[in-house]
Amino acid sequence: MILYLVAVKKELAYRLDSILFILLIKKLIFGIEYYSGLGSFKKILPGNLQEHLPGPLIDLYVHPMWEVNGGFLFGLTKNFNQHTLKLLLGRRWGK
Repeated sequence: MILYLVAVKKELAYRLDSILFILLIKKLIFGIEYYSGLGSFKKILPGNLQEHLPGPLIDLYVHPMWEVNGGFLFGLTKNFNQHTLKLLLGRRWGK
């Protein structure tokens, strides 16, 4: 679980992210991820205004230097997108 402090409209805000994963084979990981936005330090938002996005994820290591990450996130509150498809291409730098 990771707690982020992010600047939103010149205020610090809470953002909580978590990832739970299972290594299926050497190059494939399946898991569940969770992202949220709770509000600022000055004002934690009521539950219906917060952002909560859980969903499944897949990490595929196609090469020692390249990774493909995909997931489908579900909005649990009406304050955020109800469905989000994410696809990331990552490259490692250095040794």
